[in-house]
Amino acid sequence: MRDAERVRLDTGLAQADTYIPGAPMLQGEWMGIVWPADEIADRDIPTGVVGTVLENIGRASVTVPSGFVREFLPK
Repeated sequence: MRDAERVRLDTGLAQADTYIPGAPMLQGEWMGIVWPADEIADRDIPTGVVGTVLENIGRASVTVPSGFVREFLPK
């Protein structure tokens, strides 16, 4: 039994370097989506919102509010 498990594990490990995971959630309407930092990503997507507003929203979403107890934040 141990030998069979060892063979199974070794076989899986040998396949790990060439394994390409599937992403079924990126099918259908999500087909063709790319990582935003990818060089082929569209940089000028019409959103109907002024770019500076989106930048402010992005910045605000990662800004620690003043007076927030920082002892709970990772350093």
